[in-house]
Amino acid sequence: MIRHPVPALLLLLGGCSSGSVPDARLALSQDQHCPARLQRGETLQLELPADPASGYRWYLRENSAELLQQLGPEQLNNSTSHWRFRAIHRGTGRLILGYRPAREAGTDPDDLFDCRIIVE
Repeated sequence: MIRHPVPALLLLLGGCSSGSVPDARLALSQDQHCPARLQRGETLQLELPADPASGYRWYLRENSAELLQQLGPEQLNNSTSHWRFRAIHRGTGRLILGYRPAREAGTDPDDLFDCRIIVE
C-alpha cells in the first residue's frame, strides 16, 4: 500500500481519572512518534486533518478492539477529525485509519495513519 504524508497530526494522551493532570500532547508528522504507550484506563484522543467538503473521510481500519474501546463515533470539527479510545486491556496492537472519498468504500486509502499501541 502506498503511504502518503499526512500533515499536522495530533495524538493526545490523557488520563481518565481525576482530571487534575493536564492532557499530555504529542505532535506527530505522520506516525513517526509511535508506538503510543498508554496505561489501562487512559484515554487516547486522535486528531487528524480533514476536509469534509471534499468528500474525503477518515475511517477506522483496525483498532485492536481487545485493547482499545472506541468512545463514540468520529466527530468532525472544521478541518479536524476527532477519535477517542480508552485503553482497556494490557497488550500490543495497532490503530490504523485510512483517508479516502466516502463514496469509494473498499478502495485503498489516499492517506494512512498507522500507529502501534502498547497498553501497560
